[in-house]
Formats: sequence, C-alpha cells, structure tokens
Amino acid sequence: MSKFIVVVLDGFGVGEMPDVAQCRPQDLGANTAAKLVSYFSDRRLPTLERLGLMNVLPNVHSAMKPCISANWGRAMLVHEGCDTFMGHQEIMGTKPEPPLVMPFSESIDDIEQALIGEGYDVGRIYVQGLPLLSVQGAVVIGDNLEADLGQVYNLTANFNLISFDEVKKIARAMRKANSVSRNIAFGGVIESMERIYSAIEVKTDNEGKAKYIGVNAPKSGAYQCGFQVEHLGFGVDAETQVAQQLKKKGVSTFLYGKVADIVQNEGGISYLSVVDTNDVFSLLIEDLANNKQGFFCANVQETDLSGTSKTLSDTGKC
Repeated sequence: MSKFIVVVLDGFGVGEMPDVAQCRPQDLGANTAAKLVSYFSDRRLPTLERLGLMNVLPNVHSAMKPCISANWGRAMLVHEGCDTFMGHQEIMGTKPEPPLVMPFSESIDDIEQALIGEGYDVGRIYVQGLPLLSVQGAVVIGDNLEADLGQVYNLTANFNLISFDEVKKIARAMRKANSVSRNIAFGGVIESMERIYSAIEVKTDNEGKAKYIGVNAPKSGAYQCGFQVEHLGFGVDAETQVAQQLKKKGVSTFLYGKVADIVQNEGGISYLSVVDTNDVFSLLIEDLANNKQGFFCANVQETDLSGTSKTLSDTGKC
C-alpha cells in the first residue's frame, strides 16, 4: 500500500438526496457548494477544479470548468440528518443507527439528577422559559444549535475556571443519562462566563414555538483560545472502521482536525482539537513527507464554521 488521503470539507454539501421531499422537505434545493461557486463565479480553486469539483456541480456558472482527467463521483449517505459525527462514522465504515431526536429540555431532569448524584454543583438558567444547566459555575449544558436540532447536546466550558479533564468527567456522567446521538464536551480559555451566557440562544420548531436552547459555540469564544473537544456518541463499532481494520494489517493511520476528535484511532496518530485549516494541512503535509505509506484523513472545519459565524477568527489560538 502507498498513501491514501481523504480530505473532508465540512458543510460543503453538493446537493440533496433523491428522497429529500419525503424525508427532509426543509432541505429541498440544498446545494451549498453550487451556491457558493455560483456566487463567487469569478474565483478559481485550482486543486479542487483538477479533482473534479465542476464535474460534480454541472450547469453551475463559474470560471472553473469540468476536468476530463478527474476521477470523480457522488455518494449517497445512509445516516439520517446532517450531523458531522454520524457522517464521519459512515465515511470510516460504520452503518449508523437512526438517532433519537429529543430537545434538551426533555432530558434535563435525568441529566441534572445524574450530575448531582456525582457530587457536582448544578443549577438552571432560564431563557424564554427554557432551561439550561450550569455546572460548577464553569460549564453550560444545552442543545447543540449547529447540528440537526434535538440530536446533539453541548457542554460549553471556560477553561479559566475548570480543567478539560474535569469537563470530560462531567460529560461521561451526563452521557449515561441521555440517549441522543452525541454529547460534545468542549471549551476554551474565555475571559468570563458572561461571554458564554451572552451567547445563549433559543430556536423554534416549525410552528414558531420556542423548543431548543443552547450556546452559540462560535459566539461563546470557545474556539478562539485554548480550544479542546471530545465527542461522545453511541451506536458506533470501531472494529468495522478503517483505522482498526488497517491496524490489523500493520498500516499506519493519521487523523487531523475534527475527524480526530470524532473517530476512534487506537494505535494510530490523532491530532486533536485542531481547527485552523493551515494548521491541519501543515501537519498533514509533514506526515506525508515523513511516511512512505499510510491512511491520512483530514477535516477542514472552517468551511462549516464560516456558515455559522461571520465573526470567527484566530480559531484555537491565544
């Protein structure tokens, strides 16, 4: 085996699924890549153009053209929703289970009691009648507002007040008390808890009723300094995935960026909590130069974050 490289452009979707009208009517017409390329029609992305970007986006007005030498294709996903965690697990060899959809407000009682049972100081914060949890005065727990609503819960922490190791202990206690597809424990060195509190937002359901409450992660400042993250999911068998299968064959595996935070890579090399795209590719290029073979998977997260926050800058750096 030589070198096999996978680069995931997070949030850069190339079109809707055939059953979108029946399963996700809210996504009719979705094609982030086509809309961006069309909007910036005079811009060129030479590497992606050679790899076949415009082959995948036919009839889109752009200075870029289809490449006749590109080896390209489109794959239909198996997992439900549009959650990064399950998408990465599928890419790596898992057939995901259907996720439970439950607003944080419906899980809060069980989670609160589990954390109190572990000896944590837990309180509630109410906005528009919906509750979040405050733990140790340093962590806020609520819905993830960037993924499909109701499938993911976030723990947003201020590492000025609590260590990441302690946040992970809180997350593991919480994980036992809820059944949604993913719990995400993360944080950064944030100037004050007021920065986190001011980023609390409420989202409504299709009828306009307040239903989901959480912290807008980019606005909280968590990504800007000392960012660390751990994803805790369910229904994932690491033994079926690329990293474990290649390990059995003696092939080295390297994960960079968000995929390293999401996918188990026992025995491989994982670069955790790397958000900046330049940092991701610097690490990848260095490893490609120093290794004659291996599996290399890098996640470009900023393509996703740019759609979440217009003010995000200096991610992960103090």
